Amino acid sequence: VSGFSLVYKAQEPKSSSGVRVGFSVGKKTQPMAVDRNKTRRIMRESFRLLFPKTFSRSSVYYDLMVVCGEKAVPSFALASDKIKSLLLSFAEIIKND
Repeated sequence: VSGFSLVYKAQEPKSSSGVRVGFSVGKKTQPMAVDRNKTRRIMRESFRLLFPKTFSRSSVYYDLMVVCGEKAVPSFALASDKIKSLLLSFAEIIKND
């Protein structure tokens, strides 16, 4: 997905934490801290709303990192669309494993 990427790693089988998620915005793409923080808040909220619709809590044990490479602060609708497509493609990947 253009502008957004998802990095994931399977957790240890005995891990009880379920899914751990991190959000990152590059300093080179958005030099102002205010913009990076706003982008992270938007990404976090859209992920919070979309994740339960895509996965059940007990079935996924991964560490996820959502990285934004957009030059400008994305709108909530744009971030939600991109994160939704990332989650759907991630669901297909782990379904095939």
